[in-house]
Amino acid sequence: MRHAAARRLIVDGQGAVIGVELRRLPPGRLQRRHARLARWAERLHNLCPALADALRRRVTQLEEHFAQPYAVRAGAVVLATGGFIFNPAMVAAHAPKYRRNWRLGTTGCDGSGIRLGLSVGAAARHLERVSAWRFINPPFDWARGCVVDAQGARIGNEEVYGARLGHAICEEHGGRAWLILNAGLVRTALRDCVTGRLWAFQRVPAIMLMLFGATRAPGIEPLADKLGMPRAALLATLAAYNAAARGERPDPAGKSAAMCASLERGPYLAIDISAHSRTFPCPAITLGGLRVDEACGQVLARGAGGQAAPIPGLYAVGRTAVGIASNHYVSGLSLADCIWSGRNAGRHLVALAALADQPGRNEDIDEHTKETSHEQTS
Repeated sequence: MRHAAARRLIVDGQGAVIGVELRRLPPGRLQRRHARLARWAERLHNLCPALADALRRRVTQLEEHFAQPYAVRAGAVVLATGGFIFNPAMVAAHAPKYRRNWRLGTTGCDGSGIRLGLSVGAAARHLERVSAWRFINPPFDWARGCVVDAQGARIGNEEVYGARLGHAICEEHGGRAWLILNAGLVRTALRDCVTGRLWAFQRVPAIMLMLFGATRAPGIEPLADKLGMPRAALLATLAAYNAAARGERPDPAGKSAAMCASLERGPYLAIDISAHSRTFPCPAITLGGLRVDEACGQVLARGAGGQAAPIPGLYAVGRTAVGIASNHYVSGLSLADCIWSGRNAGRHLVALAALADQPGRNEDIDEHTKETSHEQTS
């Protein structure tokens, strides 16, 4: 049902979820206007966040003023609305370190599914966990540079996976980071951008940042001054890095010898790769959600003493629920988790429907769920 937002879960006297109340715009002009505003908000949500948020407010106003209540009875409700990266209040409350990141997802990732679950007593976990991606490769030679924080201290191994680097920047270094390169690395990186097999979304931003968006200086000390960093700290960081590049000692951050390039000779260039950068975005996605029985996706209620009982008729999947990706993230894991958890919940509901009229078959249903869960995991 298009142009209809779920606003309330309907429960019976025993606390089982038996339906949902929607708020639906009447067909015609209002739906067309609603669709147009929502479409533009989706297109602009990272190019111009302020304008996109203003459009979303107008979408919400249309719903508040003109949408009509519409109750739907259902055998079960499955919450599959994504995370909450587009809900500034929830991000500020649970993951404030990521308030300024580029928001990855869709307008629907506003925490509505999680809040619906909480409204009927569901438990939530890991809402503080967010994945932020800071990829600095390609171009290849960027990863041979040195990444430092606002105090001139090295953040870590620059050749690690982008989600690990992004996590370190946001969680441990206040979201501030700069990639330090010298002229030699810049030349090879530019050549890689021009002649290498890079996608346009990789090549164009890298060229623009190196030619027009970076801070330049002839030496380390003037570079530190321009960046507002302590001179001594940046000098010490690069001295240790250069010693590893010369083969005098292992790299302090565990970087492989082949990826350590000496930065002894300038001039130097520093690219701002901070989490809040608009010229070089650092996208983020929330990983926590409603606590569920992982065998079937049924939402668990908040219980005394850590005990959690399932809420009859309520399921959550994907990023609305705690799942495989909630501990840490690698590319594709959330998509895989959505498919796995959705099929798991669907199979359980099919089993319930098939056996509902057969007395004494609850054990069969539970056993069926365990078997399908094992098959999916395998």
